[in-house]
Amino acid sequence: MKGSLTENHDITLALAFQPHLVDISKALKELQMELIELSEDDILKSLFDAKKDPIEIWKTAIECPRLRQHARKMLSGFSTTYCCESTFSYLTQIKTPLRSQMTDTNLEGQLKLSTSMLQPNI
Repeated sequence: MKGSLTENHDITLALAFQPHLVDISKALKELQMELIELSEDDILKSLFDAKKDPIEIWKTAIECPRLRQHARKMLSGFSTTYCCESTFSYLTQIKTPLRSQMTDTNLEGQLKLSTSMLQPNI
């Protein structure tokens, strides 16, 4: 069971980053036809092989709407994780042992200032 979970995870990620290398028979049935079409597209395959930005590659792959949707779901997870991790990093910088008595309201204000692109008007 554990091996199949790892294999499914690998296939799921490969569909977003290297779809031309995925064994078509192991992919979801609704993606198989698009994988066959993609396997015949030398331009897309060369872009994936060159490790170009997958977001930019998928923007051009209009003939693979289901694969694009799958890739969008996989790729968007990384950016949302980044936002969460960077906010937590700011939190650890703000709430040091010397500032541990900070109220939630003040802490929230500090986090908004740290994560905002706006310059405070003081």
